[in-house]
Amino acid sequence: MKKRIFSLCMVLALCLSLLPVTALAAENAPATLIVGGTDVIGGGYWTTNSTTGELTQSSESESWNVHYDTSNNTLTLKNAVITGKSSDSAQYNTVGIYAYRSSGDVSLKIELQGENTITSDGYGIYVSSNSNGSASLTISGEEDGNLTASGVGGPGIQVLSSSGDAGIEFNAGGDYNGITTMLSVSNNALVDTRDSRIVVSGNNTGTGGLTPTGDGIVFNGNAGTVYGNVTLHENLTIGEGESLTLDDGASLSAGGHNVIVDGGTLDSTLATSLGDSVKYAPTITTTSPLSNGTVGTYY
Repeated sequence: MKKRIFSLCMVLALCLSLLPVTALAAENAPATLIVGGTDVIGGGYWTTNSTTGELTQSSESESWNVHYDTSNNTLTLKNAVITGKSSDSAQYNTVGIYAYRSSGDVSLKIELQGENTITSDGYGIYVSSNSNGSASLTISGEEDGNLTASGVGGPGIQVLSSSGDAGIEFNAGGDYNGITTMLSVSNNALVDTRDSRIVVSGNNTGTGGLTPTGDGIVFNGNAGTVYGNVTLHENLTIGEGESLTLDDGASLSAGGHNVIVDGGTLDSTLATSLGDSVKYAPTITTTSPLSNGTVGTYY
């Protein structure tokens, strides 16, 4: 089953850390950074093959899709197509982007330009520290910065300090007090795990639940919630078994787009506020042998 995270106009921060939260800094850079099977920890520019996802060395003055800046620990993806690879450096994990540090905290910032895709038979993005350190991933981007990250044998994005498996994993394993989890969304980001789930796990009783903050829409499994003040940048479909509700004090503006209800449910307050921007997929009901049908489909 694919697990994915998809961002629209995205500034998305996924953080797992000991309090106080450690600011992202170059000194927390991963000791190992693998992108599509290529070691990029030394910094530089690469192009990606749109078919195979292979990386080829490039330069700033030439066309490039991947850039790692060692001075600020920032990995920039620009219309990149990345395929998960397995390697000794990635501890034989099949992963699109692998960031690891065996001692202390680890952090990575990913900046997005254009449409970016990561596909993997294992993990899409995997950020890990040892059990004594914190792990954090920040994803931000320009207005058109999008990311689709999917994993078949693992989650689309995993950030952890010990082992686990979930759509987006925040794992505070061990007995370290003060470990907290935080998901912040802004700039109308859409965090989409409708093929998976968001899980907070660990042995620490102080871990607690995951409460998103900021402005965005979060789908935890099939249950979607609007947080803060959000404006759509493209149509949003609520499919079979899915739902969308408003958090306390939240609002959703269509922004000239539509919320398409195709077998799912929409909170009545939300439906009222959106008005004509809510569209319901047409269906027809007939007698047996076609108890249900879809408009425009031949039978």
